[in-house]
Amino acid sequence: MFDLHQRARDALSLPSEAYFPHLSLVYSDMSVSRRIAVAVAIDTGSLPENAQLSTLNLADTTGPISTWKPVISVQL
Repeated sequence: MFDLHQRARDALSLPSEAYFPHLSLVYSDMSVSRRIAVAVAIDTGSLPENAQLSTLNLADTTGPISTWKPVISVQL
C-alpha cells in the first residue's frame, strides 16, 4: 500500500506526505467512547492473519462522509 500510494503521488506529481493505510470497517457518527468500547470488544484472536482482497476502491473523501464520491474501482 505504501509503494502504491507513493507511485500514484509520483505519477500525479503530488508532493509526498504522511500516509497511513488502513482498512475502515465502520463509518459512523458514534461517540469516541462508543468507538473505543466497540474496538476493545473485538476478539482480535479470531481474525485472520492475512486477507486477500479482490477490489481496490478509491474515493474522494473531501468533506463529510455523506458527500464522499467514488473515483475509481479496480479489480485486483
